[in-house]
Amino acid sequence: MLSGAANPPAAVFYSTLYTCGRLKMQDQANLVMADFRMRYRNYHRQKKSHIYNAWIYCIGHLGRRNEINDILDEMIKRKVPLDIKTFMNALTAYHKAKDVDGMLDLCDRMRHPDIEVEITADIYNVFLDAASKAQDVDLLHKFFEEMLSLGLKPNTHSFNIVLRTFCDKNDIEKAENTFSELVKTVQPDQCSFNTLMSMYKNLPRPNLSKVLTLFEEMSSTYSLEPNVFIYNTIIHMFSQVHNTAQMQVHNPNPTPTPTPSPSPSHN
Repeated sequence: MLSGAANPPAAVFYSTLYTCGRLKMQDQANLVMADFRMRYRNYHRQKKSHIYNAWIYCIGHLGRRNEINDILDEMIKRKVPLDIKTFMNALTAYHKAKDVDGMLDLCDRMRHPDIEVEITADIYNVFLDAASKAQDVDLLHKFFEEMLSLGLKPNTHSFNIVLRTFCDKNDIEKAENTFSELVKTVQPDQCSFNTLMSMYKNLPRPNLSKVLTLFEEMSSTYSLEPNVFIYNTIIHMFSQVHNTAQMQVHNPNPTPTPTPSPSPSHN
């Protein structure tokens, strides 16, 4: 507990909770939050919000995401403002645990009319990411259309999430259409190119020509420098092609291993 009769500044509570989360100090975090609840009435609403946000971050790092909805209910009951940081910390906790259902449930909760929180493109990117990880293309499309209807402009990260979804499914047509829309609408980044290049690399019949075309295009058209992930994709691609060629050179017409004739039976 934070000792002393005087009420410590709110910053002491939330900085301590963030530290407890990062260092996985579960017992200390519980004591700090219990101390805050005893002193609760002595803090301004916005300060309370900061402390609750730190608590959500902390329990997410402690692997206790099942408590998040109870904390949100407590905040609403006590009329503590829920802001973007509240939900981003909660979404990060679910994302860290790869709990897609939890992310989707929280997405629904954030969009409830009783929740007064500004919805931004970054928030919708989290929605898109949840739908992508659930491999739910219909929900992905729904979230993307909602973004547009709310006047939110998809950014490069938005398109990269959609692109990744189709690339993971090896849906060449939709992946290429998404990439075309991306470069028309926003500036692509290395992730955009590597996502599409990786799809061509992982096809049943890898497409080296497409990979090399994209590699050339990213520098000549968009002035993007290849990063280590792109070089790894290129190296792996050449390795695949080399191994295939070597197999064909050493064994151009493989013949089946003859089946041994059965031994004559002795009566």
